Amino acid sequence: MEEEQSLVLKFPFSAVFNNLDIVEKILEGVTDDIRSNMELRLVNRMFRDAYHVNLRRTHRNLKIEYIKGRTYWHQNNGLKGEFITTDRIYINQCRFNISNLNNYFHLLDDIANVCVQSTQSKDDCLNAVSDLIPSNISCETLILKISEQRNEWINPGMDNEMQERLRRWPIADHQPMPREVIEVMLKQWNVQSVVLKFVYKHHRKEHAGEWTRKDLFTKLCFKDPYVIIKKSDPKFKIKEVLVDLTDSLECNVHLAKSHVYSVFPGYADLPSKIRRVFLNDKLKILFSHYRTDRYSKISSVVDSLMERIDAEAPRNLEVEIMNLYLSWKNDIDYFDELSKKEPDERPAVYNGFFISKLPNRINISHKTLSRKDQSLVQILKNEKQPFVKEEWVGRRFQLINEARNCIINWTMFENDHLLDKNRRVYI
Repeated sequence: MEEEQSLVLKFPFSAVFNNLDIVEKILEGVTDDIRSNMELRLVNRMFRDAYHVNLRRTHRNLKIEYIKGRTYWHQNNGLKGEFITTDRIYINQCRFNISNLNNYFHLLDDIANVCVQSTQSKDDCLNAVSDLIPSNISCETLILKISEQRNEWINPGMDNEMQERLRRWPIADHQPMPREVIEVMLKQWNVQSVVLKFVYKHHRKEHAGEWTRKDLFTKLCFKDPYVIIKKSDPKFKIKEVLVDLTDSLECNVHLAKSHVYSVFPGYADLPSKIRRVFLNDKLKILFSHYRTDRYSKISSVVDSLMERIDAEAPRNLEVEIMNLYLSWKNDIDYFDELSKKEPDERPAVYNGFFISKLPNRINISHKTLSRKDQSLVQILKNEKQPFVKEEWVGRRFQLINEARNCIINWTMFENDHLLDKNRRVYI
């Protein structure tokens, strides 16, 4: 009998679990629940590698479909009750439980929780993170979805009264993220750009913050004062960061009205915070076309944003401020008026900057709710609000500080329905 056949007879499980073809067949037959599949990576190295191949192949593109069902109250044995929903979620034509769908969007917390459970020291924890995030995956652009409203994690170490109070009246806010997990992703996957997509609310309301019980990870929160956020190691430097505010409420408002929100803990100083976490040469901020405040003058918005962007006198930086939708007529002329003034007549934040208007105009359109000829009652009741198409014309302006090689580009949009400056507005 040959030696190889003898080993198979003695250790048949080894022959199975180390055969790539067989392992791939096993993975094809298991559930599509990503949490269950993740546990299979712990069987052996062959399972881990085959799982990663399977994951890359089946999740290169995701088609997520949502079918709204019915929600009703279910009483459990006369004691406690819960809401039951018949909503359905399909990913690539496979049905998922909504509770298990969370793992697609909160990988950071899941990785941190697994590593904290299996280690006791910070070094061991970081080694566990490196083992869990494979280096054979390349990721040119890393997209981080950041919720502005998640319920604070309930620490089981709290007294029962406090736990019950938080369950009844949860504290919803932007919750911390494990910074080292992000840094390992940047390094292991050779990330070149990062997208920070701020979302006001989404399906997962609870913060999976078990990892915060131990001080093994740095708690990264973009609402913390930027002075307490440490600068990253230069080895984590990337090319570009895009801040996507198209689905944001709080961050969108805090940045657009940073002249108001600078005194509150919030996102007003986000540009400086991002530069400390993600060293980069280019920063883009994409505002939403849904204007949360119709009455801010562009001078207040732009001057305050300039203060935040230029707070640390950055060098070798290009900034793109995109989609600032104006409210008042003639606000589009603000930079033109500044450029005609003497340097000592401008706000101090523009010292050292040369202002110019770029020649090309941008024409876009999007649908928005029409509130024309509607009463306040109709608006509040959500009645008679058809979507109408609005046309906008954009102009681009450029501010250059040659001494620091700093360029700040602005794109602003106006249309024929802006407010007249002589109009009295009641806020």
